[in-house]
Amino acid sequence: MGDDFSPADALAAVQAQRDKLAEDAASPRGYHLILALAAGVLIASPFWDSLWVVAVVYVAFFLILWGLVTWYKRAKGMWINGLDQRPARVYSATAGAIGGGGFAASLVAEWFLHLHGASLVLAVIAVPTMTWLGYRWDAAYEQELRESA
Repeated sequence: MGDDFSPADALAAVQAQRDKLAEDAASPRGYHLILALAAGVLIASPFWDSLWVVAVVYVAFFLILWGLVTWYKRAKGMWINGLDQRPARVYSATAGAIGGGGFAASLVAEWFLHLHGASLVLAVIAVPTMTWLGYRWDAAYEQELRESA
């Protein structure tokens, strides 16, 4: 380091690296929509009143999750757990609760309460909500990276 390098320059360099990391950590384009659509199909699956349909969709859902994680790792060179000890986890936990709760609610509504079509309504609500929560997670995580001490 030369004599020209001031503490302000060092702080600016650190902030530039934080900004780069924040941009690099953002989810790949379409990631949240694909995840939400997969969850929507899972939530809607009891509509067909077939255990086989639900089982196949359930397995496909977890294969899609695996594919999304693999895609993220390859695109970004890392994997960020959405449920770690960061304030942004509220968004991923909420989306997970909507997906899991929506699936459970659709099973109960269709198979036990015989409210035919309820699973489709739940899926139509879940997909945009989960997509929005995914993008909110990205924004919150990016802000955390930019502002971390």
